[in-house]
Amino acid sequence: MQPTDISWCKYSWSPVTGCTRHGPECSNCWAEAFTRRQAARDNAPEYMDDLEWTQANAEAVVDTHEDRLDEPLTYSYPDGPGRIFVVSMGDIFHREVPASFIRRVIAIARQLPEHEFVFLTKRPERAAEIEVSWPDNAIVGTSVGSGPGGEYPDTTHRIEQLRNVDARRWVSFEPLIEPVGGVELDHIEWAVVGGENASDDVRREMDHKWARDILRQCRRDDVAFHFKQSSAATNETGTRLTVNSCFKIRGDLLHSFRDRGAANSLTEDPPSHPLRQGQTRRPSLVLPPGVPHASHAVVLRHSIRSRQCRAGQQADYRRTERGCRGSSPS
Repeated sequence: MQPTDISWCKYSWSPVTGCTRHGPECSNCWAEAFTRRQAARDNAPEYMDDLEWTQANAEAVVDTHEDRLDEPLTYSYPDGPGRIFVVSMGDIFHREVPASFIRRVIAIARQLPEHEFVFLTKRPERAAEIEVSWPDNAIVGTSVGSGPGGEYPDTTHRIEQLRNVDARRWVSFEPLIEPVGGVELDHIEWAVVGGENASDDVRREMDHKWARDILRQCRRDDVAFHFKQSSAATNETGTRLTVNSCFKIRGDLLHSFRDRGAANSLTEDPPSHPLRQGQTRRPSLVLPPGVPHASHAVVLRHSIRSRQCRAGQQADYRRTERGCRGSSPS
């Protein structure tokens, strides 16, 4: 168990590693690529190998780790209580993982109510089959990256399959490789949207409009929203990120988003409110009231690093920066 750089959680815990490809999103799986690279090292862990994550290799590449089960009970939590991503390097609901082992993982989560345990799967139908009483501090999600009528097989059916899981629920629209179309999110608490994280030669680009379409549906169904990363080819206006902007969404102030020009949010369309490529985003999602560790406002805090700032924009930066400092969350 360890801290993680994933923007929507604090820690990761991997009592299961490995998976097999289960949809169009898996073509450039970072976990598979990482595992195969590590397997080539002389001191690689015994369970790692360089096999492709195909169904034929499922028994060899999917592993359960008995020695990691109790890690959350003894870990020091250097950053305090927080959200724990359960199995970031595989799928805990893979058919190779026994139901009895999954129940033991959930039992550990139940013993630590001060933390939130986040489960993510491309196999929500398997999650629904597991006979277990889910604790309130666990949330189960599914990955969806493609929609109907597109280039890739539709994966939005997983959202409906998730209804059958008797737990709190979320959706990860990552990697978002094409529009997902209209989806029903009335049973979902929060959604994460992100582009594909892969090398330039294989990365499938996203259109920022796809993210906005999901955001509008989240607003319709009162679902908390987190924009994790973009894989668009370019930013939408071609300008540098230079100054802070303050903007509002759902009545709550969000700040600060470093950008040159008008208020910048996902709620509107370009050119007045562009999304940007080339950002270092570390937004922290605070869920709505009623969800553990929530506040009374939905706030995204963006830490944006500008790579360059032209000299002629410095005065605009200082003026806008003063304006943002004078605002505070409502």
